[in-house]
Order: sequence, then structure tokens, then C-alpha cells
Amino acid sequence: MRKMLVGFLIVGIAVSAFAGGAKESTAAATAAVDLDAREAPELAARVAAGELPPLAERLPENPLVVEPLEETGTYGGVWRNVLVGGTLTHVTRYQGNERLLRWTPEWDGIIPNIAESYDVSPDSRVFTFNLRKGMRWSDGAYLTADDFQFFYEDVISNSTLSPTFPSGFASRGEPAVFTKINDYAFRYTFKEPNGTFILGNPTPGYWYLPKHYLKEFHADYNPNADAEAKAAGFADWAERFLALGGSRANDDVYTNKDLPTLEPWVFTVVPDGTVTRA
Repeated sequence: MRKMLVGFLIVGIAVSAFAGGAKESTAAATAAVDLDAREAPELAARVAAGELPPLAERLPENPLVVEPLEETGTYGGVWRNVLVGGTLTHVTRYQGNERLLRWTPEWDGIIPNIAESYDVSPDSRVFTFNLRKGMRWSDGAYLTADDFQFFYEDVISNSTLSPTFPSGFASRGEPAVFTKINDYAFRYTFKEPNGTFILGNPTPGYWYLPKHYLKEFHADYNPNADAEAKAAGFADWAERFLALGGSRANDDVYTNKDLPTLEPWVFTVVPDGTVTRA
């Protein structure tokens, strides 16, 4: 894909819908959770100030509740890691992207994540996903099947944005057909069996983008997108779309101040230039 989208906006789903961890609980356990005790202090302060609705109003109808592997963590502190090479792509793909499904902590199975459930046809040609109702992007808009359809049909299937179609969404070179069932359910149908398709979902990558936000920068939705992009200093609408969507070529928060960020974010380059410390 042309300067593949990094998709920082996806972080907002994890913030508003989930608590981090490992094992999914039952619905009964979900009802017993003290939601007020599961909120970050920074968000609780915003609720008290009237800037955010209460946590219970921000959660989906059936939130994913997970248990920590070792112990309950604490908010705050400094996160340090080392990156081999000069790109942040894998950091954002691993830490800032919630998938439909996820691996178990032992990596011995696949379980639901932002998808409440999923189904695979016996011949491994049809893959159906049901989203958790009520998940939101960081700006408060709901995550729906439209965001997956937009990514599939208008981004990776658009030759201007993606000259090479991603092989993971094809079987023997034939792209899957996306079908929106309703606002919270959709399916991918392949002409030939694709037994590895479900295995690719929990691994880093992108399956959805915020249609409500990005469509105004897309030429298929806005006939003035190209002129507006050039007026804003971009070569064309595609360059602007990729920049505002979070492309590898432009991860600068100052380009798009709506993107959620981890602050402060400081990078130190080791003298030999082969390792970057965040």
C-alpha cells in the first residue's frame, strides 16, 4: 500500500472500551466489576470536570473484561524501550492498534477482542465478524462495520492509495468480497479457501479506519478533495489523505493535532545510528 497507513486514531478504541490484560471473563463477571475503579485517574478527572460522560456510558454494551497475567498495574510512570532501526512502524502497529481477534497469552489459540464473536465456514471461504456494540473512536463516534468497509473498499482497493492490493485479503490472487450485514456485522468471502486468513487477524496490521473522519479527504466522497489538498500544501488528495490518516511518511503529531498521543515522547539516537531508544 502506498505509504501504508499507521492509523493512530485506532488507539481511541482501546482507551474508551477496554481495560488491558489477558483473559476474557463471562458476562456475569462483567456485571460484578466496579467500573469506577477501572478508570484511569486522568479520565476520572475529566469526568469530574464535566468533559467526559461517566465510564459506564462510554463502554460498549458487552465490554471485554480481562485479567492481568501477574498483577494489576498502576497508572503513570515512564515507558522505555529500544527500537532496532529507524522506524516507529512496529511500535504503533503493536501498541496502538486493536484487532478483531487476539492471541491468547500463551499464543496457543485465537479469542475475540473488539469482535464479540466470529464464524468461519467449513470450507474456510466465508469469515463473519460481529462487533461489540457501543465501542467508540477517540472523538466519540461509534466504531461500526462502515469503518471496515471503508478501509477495504475505499482504501486498500483504491489503486491511487494502494497500487498493490494486500495479499492477506486475497486467495490465489483473487480479492475477497466484503459484505456489510448490518451496522455491527460483516463478512469477507473468498472465491477459494483461505485457511490462513483468520490467523492473520491477531497479528499487526490494519483492517479498519474512521470513515466519518477521513471521508472528507477522499476524492470518492468529496469532489473538492484534490483542490482542498493542494490549497493545504499537499501534492494531491491522496497525499493529504495518507498524511491525515497517519502514514509512515508523516507521523508528525503537528500535522494532525486530532491524533491521540503518548506524551512526552522523546527519542534518543544511539551514536552508531542503528538503534533508537524511546
